[in-house]
Parts: sequence; C-alpha cells; structure tokens
Amino acid sequence: MFQLDILLLGDDFATDLPKEDGEYILGAGEKSPDLSTAKSLHEKYEEARLELDLKGIREDFDTEFQSYVITDQSVDIRFVIKDGQLEITGEPFYYFWKDDEDDLNGRYQAAQAEEAVKAGVLKPGDGFDELRAMIIKERKADQERKDSVKLKVARELKVISDTGTLEDLEQMETEADEKYEAALNKAVYEIAKAEGKVREGETPESFAERIFEEYMEADASVENAILERNQNWRNKAAENIPEKKAEHAAFKKQMDDINVQVAGINAGPDAAYAALEDKLDEIRDKARQTVSEFQDSDEATGKYLKEFSAAHAQFVDTLAAMNPAVWNAGRTVMRYGAFFRYCRAHHSDAWSAFMQKLGGNEGKLETKPAVKTPTVMKFSPPAGQ
Repeated sequence: MFQLDILLLGDDFATDLPKEDGEYILGAGEKSPDLSTAKSLHEKYEEARLELDLKGIREDFDTEFQSYVITDQSVDIRFVIKDGQLEITGEPFYYFWKDDEDDLNGRYQAAQAEEAVKAGVLKPGDGFDELRAMIIKERKADQERKDSVKLKVARELKVISDTGTLEDLEQMETEADEKYEAALNKAVYEIAKAEGKVREGETPESFAERIFEEYMEADASVENAILERNQNWRNKAAENIPEKKAEHAAFKKQMDDINVQVAGINAGPDAAYAALEDKLDEIRDKARQTVSEFQDSDEATGKYLKEFSAAHAQFVDTLAAMNPAVWNAGRTVMRYGAFFRYCRAHHSDAWSAFMQKLGGNEGKLETKPAVKTPTVMKFSPPAGQ
C-alpha cells in the first residue's frame, strides 16, 4: 500500500518489488518488475501531467494539489456472481485536495478578532473588520505623530523656514549629499588622473561609475585591495576640498541634532506603540495556533480538486502498468473494501454472521503473526544515493 501511495513519484522503490536473497518474492501470477519499462512509463506520465497542468491554466481549474487519497470515491464499482464466482469491477481513484485557503483565511481572521477581544484590544462583539480598521488608524496616527514632531523640531532649529515642509527637508538633505558627492568625485578624479589611472575620455562621473563597477565585479582575491584603493582616494580627496567637507559636515550635524531631539520626544509614544504591536503579534500567533489545530483536526476536510481529479483518472492504465503487482494489490483491497461496506450496509444480519464465523464466538479477528503498527519497511537505496 505504501508503494501504491508513492507510485506517482516513479522512483525505483515505488516500481520495484521486495526481494529475499536476491530473488523476487512473487505471488501467484505475478511477474518480476521491468524497471526500464516503468521508467519510460513514468516519463510518459510526467509529460501527460504537464499537458494537464496547461489545460488547467486554459480552462481555469486548479492543478496545484497539496496531497491526495487513493480511494473508490466517484468510482462505479459493480458486483456480479457469475458461474459461482464473485466478480468485482472498478479502478482506484486519486482524490486530490489542498487546504481551502478562503476557509482558513476566514478562520484566521475570526480567531484574531476573538483573541483581540480577550486581550482588550477590541470590545465584545467586534470582528476582524473592526480590528483591521483599528490597526490602520493606529499606524496612520503613529506616522503622523512622528512626522509632526520632526517638522516641529526642524523649524525650531531653523533648518527649514517656519512654512517649510518635510519634503523640503528631504530635498535639502538629498541636494547636500549630491553636491558633496559630486565635489568628492571630481577631487578623486584629479588624484587618480595624476596617478595615471584615468582612461582617455573619462569624466569624473564616468570614472566614479567604473571604479565602483570594478569593485562590484571583482573576485574575492582582489576585492579588498580595490576597496582599500578607492577609500584611500576618497580620504585624500576629502582633504583637498576642506571647505566643502566642512559645509557638508555642518549640515549633517544639523540633521543629527534633529534626530536626537525627535528620538527624545518620541521615546514615550514609541514605547506605547511598540507595546501595541507586540500585543498584535501575540494575537496573530495565537490565531495561527488556532488555525493549525483546526487543520490537524477531523473537522478540516480540505478543498476537493474535482476537475483535476476527474481529468487525472485518464492515467490509471499508465500507473497500473508501472507496477502491475502493486496496482493489482491496491485494486483488490479497494474492491473488497467496497464490497464489504455494501454487505454491511445492506445485509447487516448476514454480515454479522460472517464476522462471527471469522472470529469465533467472540466475533474478534486475530492476525497471526501479530504486527504492531505503525511499522516500517526497510530497503537499500540505489547506489550513489
């Protein structure tokens, strides 16, 4: 049954049969497996599966499954007594499924709202819509508070005018950095030119781009040397433009002063907002745990990929031919299982008598030798794996 379950993988273990002392253990009518044929059949199956995936895209049905169950659901199983023999027909069916993301998302949202009420973040009766609205409101308020404080401090320190905006402040910082970087690149260019490192036709801008690309594309063996060379050039260049260096440093000092004051003013509100975010993270963690427990429960049925499962049924003959002994064993179990369920449902008295006969007076079946489950099947992987 395990081999049947992994037959879709098409590896040697799924398509081979057990051996003892190098000889196959075969049942009545079984033949030794042909691994070469099984491999070619699996390649054929994989190609057909790809076509089915493309069909799913064209016809808009899902082919991305999470798992599957080999079952007799949707299978027309027939029983007939012929010449004193019981004949049962019907092939195993692959029931493909995946998590129902819409259902899980709904449960996750509901669990978040429930945990938020418990945590005092929401009032009783509120749902996920209220939680989401609260989060959006708090995040917006937090950003507006930070922007307001930074703007107020920048104006008080006269870095921008009383009517200046944060956009003005950002533009000033960008322009100051770009202005200093341009002056630095020009000074680096002059130093490198004096050392004979500038190529004909290069400008300060194109030279700066080239040495940066050299560093980014360099092998590990020369990367540090290039970085050190470039940094030495920049250090020398900065000393050659003292006025521009001092002007840029003074502006950066103003920006640092703004950030220091802003951090002090925001310390309390930031801590309160961080505490709220921590509480929201805890709410989400508990909600995820609730959904995870649901997924592990008998209530979780998953989403049946009906169109894909029905289309996949066309590959039954190919899969059966990959390992006939394994497929036949699975098919026999399925057929007898369906037959016995039918008997139990429609002929309960006969079923009870049958079970009594099998199990003696107590009606209990004993398997000998007894095997504890779950158990394991040991096998040797192919050489080199």
